[in-house]
Amino acid sequence: MMRKKGLTLRELASCCNYLYRLLASGISLLDSLRIMQSLSSFACLTPAIDKISAGEGLSQAFEGCFPEIMLSSIAAAEQAGNLESVLQRLAKYYEERAEAEAKIKGALIYPMFVIGLCLASLALIFFFVLPGFKEMFADLDADLPLVTLILLGLGDFLAKFWYLLIIAFTASFFALIKYIRTTKGQAFFDQLFLRSKLYAREQISQCFRTLGSLLMAGVPIIAALETILASIKNQTFKKIIMELKAEVENGARFSAVLVKQEIFPREACQMIEVGENSGQLDQMLLSVADFLERERDVFIKRFTSLLEPALTLFVGLVVGVIALAMFLPMIDMISKLQ
Repeated sequence: MMRKKGLTLRELASCCNYLYRLLASGISLLDSLRIMQSLSSFACLTPAIDKISAGEGLSQAFEGCFPEIMLSSIAAAEQAGNLESVLQRLAKYYEERAEAEAKIKGALIYPMFVIGLCLASLALIFFFVLPGFKEMFADLDADLPLVTLILLGLGDFLAKFWYLLIIAFTASFFALIKYIRTTKGQAFFDQLFLRSKLYAREQISQCFRTLGSLLMAGVPIIAALETILASIKNQTFKKIIMELKAEVENGARFSAVLVKQEIFPREACQMIEVGENSGQLDQMLLSVADFLERERDVFIKRFTSLLEPALTLFVGLVVGVIALAMFLPMIDMISKLQ
């Protein structure tokens, strides 16, 4: 899901929470914004204050500064007269989004650290350790096993042509970025990512949480889906939501349309159908989003718990193979001397 550049999810949550608490304490909207504007984090509110002073509404004043989801919720709240409660729910929404984003980033830190450490160790071995062994083997005129010859040859290649690897990696990186920016490349990677269960569930949970929040704020479902479409970055998933919106506009029930799309979990569709039948679609969407996020958290914990020993074993195997390749000739020479 995309958001406008500027404030982070945490800052958006703080902004909504500050404004909610100031309004709840009886301070006028204009004075509340002026108090917030004095804080360095919310210096971007200056244009909004000028617009409100000129008689515009809060949703109009916030245009260009805040995400479309926030603007639509505030616009509906202004019409319904429940701005404070909507701001409170928006603060919770952005706080939950920020926590979800932090969990995913946190789950990637350890694997990336281990991979980086492994690459650094291999570079140290190939550039500094192997040359010493090569000189020693040359002085002893030893017969070397195939695995030792391969490693020493690889070490020589890296020592002489390391810059070619950097050039190849850099060229491949920029070629990949250029391909991703094309329509064909973006479509390919969007489809590829959406095949990942973790990524797909994350997209669905964000969609349902946003839709539930917008409906709870009083935004009609068609307008809410239109707002969600403007915030989705993955074009494949965006096409799915566009199909949903088109069928709902033609009079189809939201839960009936979801069942037709294989990407949505069956249990989630059933829960949403129950919520739609009971007139509590907004609450059920938020409950389903919570359910999917709990599943995501369990998956991440299992994945990281398996990945840590797997990476450790991989590093041990690589170092073990290199050590074995270097000591095999030495063991052979010692046995011949005996």
